[in-house]
Amino acid sequence: MNKKGLSYVDWAVSFGLFVIYLLAIFILLRPAISDSYNSEFLSTIVKQGMEEDSYIELSLYPVFVEIIAGHPSSISLPLPAGYDFLNDSNMILLDSVQSQLNTQIAGNNLNFEYIFSTGINKFTIVHSDMISYTNTLPGAISPGDFNYTIGIEENKEGLYEDLFLNLPDYQDLKSDWGYPMNHEFAIYIYNSTELKSENIILYKNETELPQDKVVNVLKWSDWKLNSNSTDESITILIQTW
Repeated sequence: MNKKGLSYVDWAVSFGLFVIYLLAIFILLRPAISDSYNSEFLSTIVKQGMEEDSYIELSLYPVFVEIIAGHPSSISLPLPAGYDFLNDSNMILLDSVQSQLNTQIAGNNLNFEYIFSTGINKFTIVHSDMISYTNTLPGAISPGDFNYTIGIEENKEGLYEDLFLNLPDYQDLKSDWGYPMNHEFAIYIYNSTELKSENIILYKNETELPQDKVVNVLKWSDWKLNSNSTDESITILIQTW
């Protein structure tokens, strides 16, 4: 009976020592594990964070209006079912040369001003829930007869300058993106494929490049979108260390 009780005590002590040994190994190895980050992994964190926080998607809907009779300067175009997501603050209407028109969403109608020509006149509805647009009310609707068609939706995605400029401070950004606090990064956006300082249009960095560490580089070409859907070719460079 005593031998059996003693064996239980020996087993409990041995198990406790084993657990303490595992905890000691874990504590000793933990700093090494947390400090070991693959260079591709660090670049991916910054790239994904930047795309989530400073990229937008625009939806473009071509509109074709054919004037049949009259010379209207403002028309009221009934929107088909399924377009009730449009409102005065999430869309604009552009003419064929990308000029914004005086526009109003009134119920299920799209009212806008334009000096129409004979034949088919092309317009583009630009929609985004990530941009707050400002529209000017059109004038009174003028008489006229017309046909119209709304074409197939097209999507454009790219970096939006206002969102990039409003990113949080560097340290807050590292926390938001889950970037290791003991590592650094820098973002440079160029308006050219030539990576010269005079071609930098946007950047995000807080520290100078180290002289004693390997700096990892990720580079790719992309688009910078404007609120009216025009775009500019850019080159994005991410440095991590």
